Amino acid sequence: MEEHRNQFDVFISYAAEDKSFADRLAYFLIDAGLNIWSDHTSVHSGDNPEEKIQEGYRHADSAIIILSRSYLAKSSKPAVIDILNKERAGKLLVPI
Repeated sequence: MEEHRNQFDVFISYAAEDKSFADRLAYFLIDAGLNIWSDHTSVHSGDNPEEKIQEGYRHADSAIIILSRSYLAKSSKPAVIDILNKERAGKLLVPI
């Protein structure tokens, strides 16, 4: 039986103010050979961001949340953390 493989190795969640850091982290992980899901490459105009986040997370093996003050101040970000916890299903969840 063939093992199921997700589309992404790592899902990255961050506040817009942390985009520069998130981009550097993503490039580092990509250079290490990982396939990354990030909203700036996966959410497009007209998309429902919450649906795209849920979809991206479902198709990732693990998740990194950049828990900055900006992230925690966003009213929508605690909802993202709830989504990640509810759909965790044995995934590695790494807060930084």
